[in-house]
Amino acid sequence: MRNRRRPRALSLTLPNSRQPVFVLEKERYLLRNLSESGIGVWIPKEKAFGLTPKTQIKGDIVIDRLIHPVTLEVVHSAKGYVGLKILHSDRDLARIFRELLEPSNYATEVIPTDRSGKEEVCGRELALRLV
Repeated sequence: MRNRRRPRALSLTLPNSRQPVFVLEKERYLLRNLSESGIGVWIPKEKAFGLTPKTQIKGDIVIDRLIHPVTLEVVHSAKGYVGLKILHSDRDLARIFRELLEPSNYATEVIPTDRSGKEEVCGRELALRLV
């Protein structure tokens, strides 16, 4: 696995109520992943026409029933996928993204120990250790 400067989260692993959706020209697109500085969006090839690197676009990110207007810059695009850098968003969206990224941020700090990868004898031993 490649080390990244900023962790990202795969949005499909989030519960439905926290599932961000990108809205561009009244079309809704699922986020593939997100980070504090950008998003990856699934956009069909025919709809991505004109989304070339350095193009700036305005749209909304919808989470639950909250709409967050954003200004984005296209960083890269591939077959059915567009990477977008967040140029401007509201504070609430930045806070929500930070919260959604907490597990990813925590995971970057986890280091293996001498017990890593060893099987537990029974569930009771594990429960006692967690208490």
